[in-house]
Amino acid sequence: PSIGSVSRLVLETRSADETTGTRVEVAGGKILRCDEIAASPGTVITVRDLFFNVPARKKFLRSEQTELAHIASLVTHYSLAHPDKTFELLNGAAGLLHVTPVATLRERVFQVFGSQALEDLIDLGERTREIAEAEEPVRIYTLTGFVSRPQVQKNNRNSIYIFVNGRLIRDRLLMHAIGSSYHNLIPPACYPFALLFLHCDPAEVDVNVHPSKTEVRFRHGSIVHDFVRDAIRERLMETRPAPSFPPSPQPAATMPYSEFSQ
Repeated sequence: PSIGSVSRLVLETRSADETTGTRVEVAGGKILRCDEIAASPGTVITVRDLFFNVPARKKFLRSEQTELAHIASLVTHYSLAHPDKTFELLNGAAGLLHVTPVATLRERVFQVFGSQALEDLIDLGERTREIAEAEEPVRIYTLTGFVSRPQVQKNNRNSIYIFVNGRLIRDRLLMHAIGSSYHNLIPPACYPFALLFLHCDPAEVDVNVHPSKTEVRFRHGSIVHDFVRDAIRERLMETRPAPSFPPSPQPAATMPYSEFSQ
């Protein structure tokens, strides 16, 4: 509905148990037509003339190259989150991304970033944290994904991909946890590569903090922060020779979570 209200949208869809499909045309939020059509199972959504009816909004769009970069980033994020799906991004005749279904996240990382990038990454495996409170069921947090070795240093956060229950997010708490896990391992102005998937009971996280849905609030924020920080730090220690590994930071060496949360 949101896209349909500011564009010319065509929806063609058919479920697997239906013999025919449906084609809906929408322009500026108004349904123009709704017809029965012959179609293969699945859904195709076509959006044209974005903001044609809201010129004030259209003028705030950036250059085509900037908007394309935003689109490419979003498609890349979700291709990583769903390795069992096909994703293809075209700009005119130029192919920017084309990945086919694979069995594992490692294979999808290889498809998107290449073999050299994969060699610089560390598989976290599956890390879990249980939270037990009186008279309440045990809550389990699970963390999987990849992080880079300390020698991989980025100059911005664009190589940090975070998903909570499959939802793409940009969360300050988890960003701070990732930064803390690399304390004394990379320069303060640098950032690692991280592809993290945090799973928990949906009741443990509020996804309605911001209209963009990219910010979340955890019921046990400080516990989640420390769990992610420690899980990454421990894995980095496991994969690096102990004699050359700097000591773990003391609590006073990094910004306390209580201060950060303020």
